[in-house]
Amino acid sequence: MAVWTSYVHDWGTFTDQASEQFMIRSVMDEDIKAAVTVIAAVILDEDIFNVLDFRSDKKSKESLLSFVDKHLKPNLTFGCFKKDTNELIGVDVMYIRNINDNDVNYGPEYGETFCKYMKYLKFVERRLRYNVAEKYVKYLTSLGLFILPKYRETDIEKYMLRIRKNVASNHGIVVNGAALIGKKIKKIAKELKYKVIEEIREVNVEGTDLEYLRGAAVFPIKIVAMTKFGPKPKSKPVPSKRAKRSSSSSSSSSSSSSSSAKRRPPMDICLPNDYNKQDNDDLEIL
Repeated sequence: MAVWTSYVHDWGTFTDQASEQFMIRSVMDEDIKAAVTVIAAVILDEDIFNVLDFRSDKKSKESLLSFVDKHLKPNLTFGCFKKDTNELIGVDVMYIRNINDNDVNYGPEYGETFCKYMKYLKFVERRLRYNVAEKYVKYLTSLGLFILPKYRETDIEKYMLRIRKNVASNHGIVVNGAALIGKKIKKIAKELKYKVIEEIREVNVEGTDLEYLRGAAVFPIKIVAMTKFGPKPKSKPVPSKRAKRSSSSSSSSSSSSSSSAKRRPPMDICLPNDYNKQDNDDLEIL
């Protein structure tokens, strides 16, 4: 079980289509039990977990819940609460990865299905690292948004996905990314200006760690990222008039080079040609 702080980061309230008010904030000590309950109640219905059929593998189910529990971290695990009752109805389990992090290997004692899931997760992390994180050293991602079925037709996913960029920025991280499977979450990501950095189609998984997913209803898997939200640069001190006069002779010669230094070059991501062929409801390619 994670060690928690008493710090609360409140991202404010919002009103859904039914005029019901919700609040998004950090999950606290007193919320841990409710968070675990929400996750355990819905995780096996989520896209990748449902396809892998954790229900038929008791050991894998236990390993999965333990794995998620270890990822519950203060100021990285956020919940959506009903404002009037403070009932927790959704949880986002975010975590941070560094390009130098070592992968943990899980053997058959953790369950066959769980090992398959870890292949999927490591594959996604490798693609994020290859396409984005090598330039930025570390990135923020998530094990998923876990929302009670009663509230899945609301805008809760949009508001919860939206705060990831702020959470990343608060941790000094420029990049946040994830693998998306469901049509609704892909549409929300498009509205929030996430960019597709890679698309995994069924025809492309032969010979990869995801070959076992052929025939499963998970494709295409969109790996998306947002990079424009990061820590603001520190402001420079304003030079005195004397300093301005002394530097005026050299300012013209250095203006072009300093201007180009301030402008951050766009992120270059190379995609195979077939990744650019997308349907109308797909996200924008970088």
